[in-house]
Order: sequence, then structure tokens, then C-alpha cells
Amino acid sequence: MGHGTSISLRLSAFAAVFAAAALAQDDAADEKVNNAPQSLGDVLTLQRTAQQATPAFRQPRIPREDLERLGRRIFELANPEEQPDEAGAPDRVVFTFDTFNGDDMGPVEAIGALYREDYGVTFGRGASVVICQPPNFTTSAAGTYSPCAYESAASGRNAALYDLRGGQQLRLDFDRPVSSISARINPTGGRLDEVFEYRITGFDANGARIAQNRQEFFWRQDAATWPTRASLSADGGEIVRATIELRRRLAASQSVRFLIDDLTLDFVPDGPSPVVADLNEETRPPRIGDPVVVQSPDDADLRDELRLYPPATRIRVGIDWLRANAALEEQNLRGIAPAALADSRAIDRVELPVLLPSRADGASLSVVGQRDSYHADFTRDGRDYAIYGTRVLTRIGRAPGAPAITQNLQIERMGYGMGASFSLYGASYTITRYCRNDSANEDPGCHDADDFGVMAEELALAIGAAGRRNP
Repeated sequence: MGHGTSISLRLSAFAAVFAAAALAQDDAADEKVNNAPQSLGDVLTLQRTAQQATPAFRQPRIPREDLERLGRRIFELANPEEQPDEAGAPDRVVFTFDTFNGDDMGPVEAIGALYREDYGVTFGRGASVVICQPPNFTTSAAGTYSPCAYESAASGRNAALYDLRGGQQLRLDFDRPVSSISARINPTGGRLDEVFEYRITGFDANGARIAQNRQEFFWRQDAATWPTRASLSADGGEIVRATIELRRRLAASQSVRFLIDDLTLDFVPDGPSPVVADLNEETRPPRIGDPVVVQSPDDADLRDELRLYPPATRIRVGIDWLRANAALEEQNLRGIAPAALADSRAIDRVELPVLLPSRADGASLSVVGQRDSYHADFTRDGRDYAIYGTRVLTRIGRAPGAPAITQNLQIERMGYGMGASFSLYGASYTITRYCRNDSANEDPGCHDADDFGVMAEELALAIGAAGRRNP
């Protein structure tokens, strides 16, 4: 990127703020400014660990009266205005299959693309709406027989049937990516204590399988309460296609037709994460309140140890835990989470909010943490990144002739990469993107502020065991 060259920005809050800061410093890129991040020499050597196995879901059995009470509170598709996001589209929808556009759905009605225009969800061939009633109940004057013989659906009157006409698995396609999927699931019938197994799988835009959950359950007399919920989480990924399958062990694990109800989709939220929204409000350099001095030039032992250099003043700043916890709560409601970590114990030691990527390549995310700082290392879209956070700062004077720092977000372009430094919740953070072969000359896209902003606007917040004590 040449000096003074404009940047084509994504229409997002972080990208706009990031690029503005980048342009403000572009003409002075050749001048050395005394705002470089602190040394990472006190950070331990990073250890990459194996990816954590996906935990099994073990669903509790819920009494019928509880289900009915939950059903009355469930979000109906006929009233999408009840849970909209700022853009007017809901971040979560629950398909009860009872109504469509305010009208009752028919006795046996193919679903297909009924929900695509409003919700971007397409059901594969073989999915239809059925009425759940006691056995031998006919659903129309013509005598159409309902394959749902349960007393009722999980909520309401209807459920969705998959009759295997589209293959062994029900296919769902999403125009807008989802982060998690769940549904009440039942076979169309069975023997007492017969074992079934559901399998639910998610795929990304490239067709790669990014998540799968499979769980066995017993078909018992309480099946009428729909106690089994098939669930899947993308763990920071984005699912654009999913399949649901039910297998019957008694028939050599053959796929069988099944019913689903209360299909719940959590869409990947549009716009910046709560972390980035908070950062966008911190436009000015932070003011330090009443920090604790942890190192002083008056320390005689340090003077003797350092000899040539006087000890610097180091302070431990306070954390705005109220604001950080509020951001974490909103993040959880929106289904945003950090990428999978093989070992979370490093985060549990850290006494500050931990910023991490919500998406990383494979099992690349690793964290080393101590009481007052942490370092995260990861790869995303083939590029290496690092995030450093600390609540211990060093007081330094401004170098002669150096411009005053007027913005919280500081951008730096180096020969080996690009960095962004800022303060948030009281702590100080630095994000670094490394050029391929550590050379900006060999990697022209390394200093692309817009591309960097795409990663940064998806930052997620984590608070470990020590941080939850709000020290």
C-alpha cells in the first residue's frame, strides 16, 4: 500500500475505525513513533496442543407440563417481530411448524422452500408438515392418515416428518450461516426400550464437515413428551448446510423416517461482536485511574540488579469488570464464542478479559497465560496471528519530537507484519498479523487494513476462573 492510497472499506464498524486510524498514520509511516507495544520476553514459549474432542450431549428428560410451559414461551414464526435484531431479522428462530405467514399449516404439506424468503432456510426433499394426534386419526375429509401418532407435537399441533424420499438424511440449507442447531426428535414409532441413534452434521461453505454430534436414546413410553433433543454447535464455525439422520439399531442401524419439532437455529450475527462495539466507543486514549505501582525507580534491589539502567515505573491497572461481564453476557446471547481451545487452564489463570479469535484454522489456537498477561497464537485463513494482553503497564515519557497520541487504536506497519494496539476494559492489547516469510515485500497483502479488520471485528471475549472473581 503506497502512502496516501485510499482503502476500500467493508461496511462494518471495526473496519471503518481501523482503516481511519491506518490512514491517519500512513503519511508518517517512515517516522519512528514511541508507541510500540511492550516486549513479550516475559511470555513463556507457546505449546501447541491437540484439538479437544467434541463432548457428547446428554439430554435430561423434561416432564410434559414443563414442555407445555416452555412451548407457550417459544418464538412463533408467525410473529417474527418478537425477536428481531437491529437489521430486522431474528438472530434465533424456532420452527414449530404450526403456522406460516399467520395461517394454519395443512395436514400433510411439503416444506421445501416455504421458509427461504423470510428466513433463508430450505428443507430438502421428503420433509413435510404433519398433524400429531392419537393413532388412527385421519387428518382430512379425504381420509389422509397422519404418520405422527403421538398425542401432540413437542409444542403446538404440528411436527415435521422426514420420510426418506431425499435419501437417508434430511438436508437443511441456510442462506445465512448458523452457529448452532437443535430440534426435538422422535421416530414415527418403535418397540419399548428400543435403541435409536440420531446424527446431526454441519458443513461450511466449502462443503467441509466442521461439526457432528451423534447420540443414542431409548424409545420408551415417555416418548410422547419428546424428551430427546438433537443438538449441534459449530464452535465458532459457520454452518451453511446440515443433515439430520435417525438410525434404528434393531434394523442393523438402518436409517428410518422420523419427526422433528421446535427446530431452533442460532444464526451467525451480522455486524461486529460486542467486544468490537465496546472498542468503537473507546476512541480517545484511556485515562489511568488509581493504579497499583508494582515496580518503582526507588526500588534499591532493582537498581543494584540493573546497574546501567534505572528501573522503570510499572503499574497494575484496574479492570472494568462490570462492562466486560456485560459484553460477555451479550456475546453468549448472540451465540458468539472463541475458537476451540485444547486446554483452557491457561485462561483460568489470567486476571483480565481475554480477547481471542472466534474462528481459527483447525486446532491452531493456543494460549499461554499468567496472572497479569496472556499470549494467544493462531492461524486463520493461512495467516499467522498473535494477540497479547496485559494489565501491567510501563510509564514512559514521550520521545522528543514524537507526535501526541490522540487515538486509542494505534496502527503500526512493520517489515514483518502489521499490528494494532489499543486499550479496552482497562487492559492493554496488541494484535499482530505476520507476513508470509516474515517479509512485507514478498507478501503485498500483508498490510491490507481492510483484510485485517475482517479478522479483528470477529474477536470474542473469554473470562477464566481467576477473572470471574473480578480481581
